[in-house]
Amino acid sequence: MGIKQKMLTYLWVFGLVAALVFSYVWAFSGKRTGSRRQTPINKNPGETTAVDLMKQYKSIEVPLVKRIQISHDTYIFQYGLPKEEMRLGLFAGEHIAIQETVKTPEEPEGEVIYRKYTPVSGLDERGSFDLLVKIYRPNTHPKFPEGGMLTPLLEKMQIGDKIRITGPYRKFNYLGNGHVKIFKEGQHVDRNFKHIAMVAGGTGITPMYQIIKKVADSQDDQTQLYLLFANKTPDDILLREELESFAARGKLKLFYTCLLYTSDAADDLLCVDLGGRRIIKKKNNKIAIR
Repeated sequence: MGIKQKMLTYLWVFGLVAALVFSYVWAFSGKRTGSRRQTPINKNPGETTAVDLMKQYKSIEVPLVKRIQISHDTYIFQYGLPKEEMRLGLFAGEHIAIQETVKTPEEPEGEVIYRKYTPVSGLDERGSFDLLVKIYRPNTHPKFPEGGMLTPLLEKMQIGDKIRITGPYRKFNYLGNGHVKIFKEGQHVDRNFKHIAMVAGGTGITPMYQIIKKVADSQDDQTQLYLLFANKTPDDILLREELESFAARGKLKLFYTCLLYTSDAADDLLCVDLGGRRIIKKKNNKIAIR
């Protein structure tokens, strides 16, 4: 590929990203409906959720009850709640943090670390919740030879081993039917949207997935969602079956990108080789720069 075509390739990629970022900003500049609404109640009268316990005790311990490996470096870990009928109690858009004490050369007696995760289980699921976790193992990235501080420990845990969680944490809540509550500096504004555009990469899909699932599972919510989901290769696309199931219901427009082209890339993938060799969309797609 010549220099001119390489420049066109890079400009096209830049334009795609810029367009999606613009659409993201557009989606979240919707009509303001006030800044003093009361926070909606996310539980039944008399119900105690795990969030209630975390607010009361700062943190709670939960045991690992199941694990499913979904790729070479990614798991779904399922953790049990204190009671079988208990819900986690998050709103869509909220997340929790795993709190762990880790010994390091700098802190030989242990350093308390927090890593935030958005559950991929349903908001109304009882008795347990699921976390999608990528494992950062030692000696897999030259810039981080020691690997992650937390995720290698999670991978080694046995069924019944416990983690400590805190929360909830939030920057916004999706409350349904296009109603979004955005939090900033201790205050919030309420806005309503007909369209919401999202951009995600890798395990960063989880906050988006939670909102998509809430919209798709509601017969009354007609909010139109758009997702650009970036991954290294087609094999790295997480929750693909679930996302495509949601897209089939008509409320989600789903777009994939992968950084490395492979000959067996799926027909609906936009494949971008950052070496400048090709940008390809196959079959139903019209882009073909080789």
